[in-house]
Amino acid sequence: MNERHDALAAAAAAVLKVEQTGCSDDSTVATVGRMKADSGGSSVVPDAATIWAEIRSPSTEWLGSAKRDLSQQIVDEANRRGVDVDLRWSTDEQPVSSSRAIQDAIADTTNSLGYSWRAMPSGAGHD
Repeated sequence: MNERHDALAAAAAAVLKVEQTGCSDDSTVATVGRMKADSGGSSVVPDAATIWAEIRSPSTEWLGSAKRDLSQQIVDEANRRGVDVDLRWSTDEQPVSSSRAIQDAIADTTNSLGYSWRAMPSGAGHD
């Protein structure tokens, strides 16, 4: 088993590292939305695997540090498994806060309608 060099197992470990990073505090988000393994069949050890992940935070400093740490953890685990890594960040967008006036208008309207609410960062491109 020590000679498997299983790319899917290394990718699965990377998924868990992404999840741990995203759970590190209440204002961060890290999600693996897609994963693909290349093998010839169910009993063939995959020689390649790809994950698509996103990590977000309202803190530019935290985001940079988390990306560096996460990258190193993924590379270290892959090396331990004898698997090569080609790690690329497809986006490097800086966090941007929405306008305070817009936030206040939403809060005031929500309060006037009697709804409860809570401010929370997002950073998702669809927001």
